Amino acid sequence: MPYHKAFKTSLLKSILTLLVDGSFHSAQEISKILDIPYTVVPEILKFIAESSINLEVINDKNYCLADSLELLDASHIYNELGEVKQLLSQLEVLTLIDSTNSYLLNKRKYKGNYAVFAEQQTAGRGQFNRTWFSNFGKDIALSLLWEFSKPLNKLAGLTLVVGIAIVKALEEYGLKGIQLKWPNDIIHEGKKLGGILTETQSRLNKIQKIVIGIGLNLYNPKNHSLLYNQTATSVSSLENLPPRRNLLAILILKNLLHILIEFKTKDFCYFLSDWHRLDYLAGKKIILKTSSQPPIEGIAKGINSQGQLCVKIKNKYVYFNNGEIQVKLKTEN
Repeated sequence: MPYHKAFKTSLLKSILTLLVDGSFHSAQEISKILDIPYTVVPEILKFIAESSINLEVINDKNYCLADSLELLDASHIYNELGEVKQLLSQLEVLTLIDSTNSYLLNKRKYKGNYAVFAEQQTAGRGQFNRTWFSNFGKDIALSLLWEFSKPLNKLAGLTLVVGIAIVKALEEYGLKGIQLKWPNDIIHEGKKLGGILTETQSRLNKIQKIVIGIGLNLYNPKNHSLLYNQTATSVSSLENLPPRRNLLAILILKNLLHILIEFKTKDFCYFLSDWHRLDYLAGKKIILKTSSQPPIEGIAKGINSQGQLCVKIKNKYVYFNNGEIQVKLKTEN
């Protein structure tokens, strides 16, 4: 019988869950456990041609995962969130999706706070419509649909606050030297570790929906263009150990929920000291690019209470909003 795409992806995760023990399993064994025809097993395993999954095949019918693969466990993540889990009405782990942000933005009539992780994201978005492709089971791709009562003009600095939450989560995990590059990059020693994309739907200057997307490299990117002219790094590179993927998912979501509760009742000024501690650009020579003007050189001078980037340009201080400019260090190629 033919299987539709959603069912195939569900079966794929079920099969991989059997294979994570590192032993060989035959197609017949897998078919018996999952109650599917054994001829379907190779079809499902070929459904995602993913170089990051080191699948060994013997005689086209015995399968083994040569490398460790930690799949995300929605129940475990939810139960480990502590008291903030009460803030979520839904937490879901998708096997394969084009974009977790798009998935939540398309839930037009949904009420409540909804978190979605993906094992693989094939058309994730970054700032300025850049794409972010995550390797199957190798990264963190998280989106959170969050209900805000604030008007649109009171959400200045939201992306910056999310960045602070991610750094706190990574510090809790045990990583050091993590910084934030205005407005939405997670940085370690000048290399990009991850990024944030906040998207809203509004009407008559009133927020109808806001989705916060987070992408984090757990392993060095192999086949996707996350960075464009910027060098990548990963959690595995920083600690020389296989990342504990579920733990990272828990810490990031927990810290994100905590800081969003604070952001509901406090102005961005409350978070400025945290940002200044983590500011990667402060005091550095930078180049600003806009869509309508030639590149501008200046010196980054931190941010103000509205989350705008302050740049000293020819002895004048100029402020820029998120989305207006692209920023890179003058020394970057």
